[in-house]
Amino acid sequence: MPLKKKGLLQETLYKGNYDKIAIWKNGTWTNVNSSYLGEQMGDQPVCFIRRTAFYGRNHQEIKRKLKNIERDCVD
Repeated sequence: MPLKKKGLLQETLYKGNYDKIAIWKNGTWTNVNSSYLGEQMGDQPVCFIRRTAFYGRNHQEIKRKLKNIERDCVD
């Protein structure tokens, strides 16, 4: 699943100004807070990225991790 707006996502992850990011099967993503309840209302992301998984990473590490997400994060 190719991620949309990947450059913007990389910068968001690098800057760390998020709590949790939800990703849907069509490759779209959005910044959500830790109390996001969309999945309980039928809005089912295929995966989440939490700040703790990317905190303190450099650009190369983030790129590598995003490739893994694109490969592994499927419905």
